[in-house]
Amino acid sequence: MDMTLRFDYGSSVPWVTRLDDGHAIVAIAGPNLAVLRSTVGIRGEDDLSTAADFVLHEGERAIFVMSYGESYRAPPEPVDAEKALETTLAFWSEWAKRCGYRGHRREAVIRSLLTLKALSYTATGGIAAAATTSLPEQLGGERNWDYRFCWVRDATLTLEALMGAGYYDEAKEWCNWLYRAVAGTPQDLHIMYGLAGERRLVEWEVPWLPGYQGAKPVRIGNSASNQLQLDVYGEMMDVFHLARMGGLADSPVGWSLQCGALDRLATIWSEPDDGIWETRGGRRQFTHSKVMAWVAFDRAIQDCEEHKLDAP
Repeated sequence: MDMTLRFDYGSSVPWVTRLDDGHAIVAIAGPNLAVLRSTVGIRGEDDLSTAADFVLHEGERAIFVMSYGESYRAPPEPVDAEKALETTLAFWSEWAKRCGYRGHRREAVIRSLLTLKALSYTATGGIAAAATTSLPEQLGGERNWDYRFCWVRDATLTLEALMGAGYYDEAKEWCNWLYRAVAGTPQDLHIMYGLAGERRLVEWEVPWLPGYQGAKPVRIGNSASNQLQLDVYGEMMDVFHLARMGGLADSPVGWSLQCGALDRLATIWSEPDDGIWETRGGRRQFTHSKVMAWVAFDRAIQDCEEHKLDAP
């Protein structure tokens, strides 16, 4: 096993020390700390990497467990890898069994749902658009974006798929995430937020990283967070509509947030925007944006009529 551990996107070489009996090391750089524990001996190399030599026979295992923490706190406690694996397998197996879809190619559908669920952050309810940054849309191009954030649009489409298979807990958690992210300013609905609800997703480039197959620039953050995309209002209202149809109870602040967003949309729906394609060449009049603005008002009207909500 050979490992070269670096923090801060590869720019920070950690200070590495050994723990207990030689089967664990702790690496520290700035606020970051990582602990690597193993059932085999670990050693440091002259090139500031970590290595381990071992031979395995049929039925044998070598276990490596890496834990992350803050450098100003005590290192994380050891993890029982075998038990953690069993717990993880049990969780995902039970989750998959709850799938309400019984149609054609059910196993493939479950596999897709597992991927969508894996993009959700349990601690907050946020759902990442993807787990990657800076993978080029086209090799040699510059459209290398950071997708590790929660787009309102992408999340609602994910939730529509999950709710269609009977998974409403994720919808409830995401709605609560949205309430916190938007807070008291529903008129200022952003198109995307951090997984904890962060608003300032400053985009910057990492010049020292070569990029996937040489594709540059490598980007951290996404300045599209400042764009106007009118369609997100429609996608947001549609997912709330579907949640109500599925019997998911409204939060006390839910309808108030939606009414505030609708008030804002009523004043800006006819304006040019950056659109679903997140163009960076200036705002335009996009048909898709206008259709989704209509969807927002249509779903609001339906919900007022069907669920006896007070119309804005």
